[in-house]
This record gives sequence, structure tokens and C-alpha cells, in this order.
Amino acid sequence: MTLPLTDPSNSPNERRGLEEYTRHAGHADILREDIDGEIGD
Repeated sequence: MTLPLTDPSNSPNERRGLEEYTRHAGHADILREDIDGEIGD
């Protein structure tokens, strides 16, 4: 997920934190799908 760079409310640290969070959430979703076999929306 990439946030617009033109939005002044998104500091570089906030963007980096959100990108890390979504990356880890995506990894967890892949692992969950492997475990239970169900694909999330």
C-alpha cells in the first residue's frame, strides 16, 4: 500500500509504519490461508 506523497499529513515515519504494518498483515494472511485453506477477501 502506498500513500500519496502530496498529502502533508503523512510524515515519512507514518508512511513507513503503515507500509510495514500492511506488509506484515499480508504475510499473516498468506500463512493463515495455508493453514486453514480458506481465501480471505
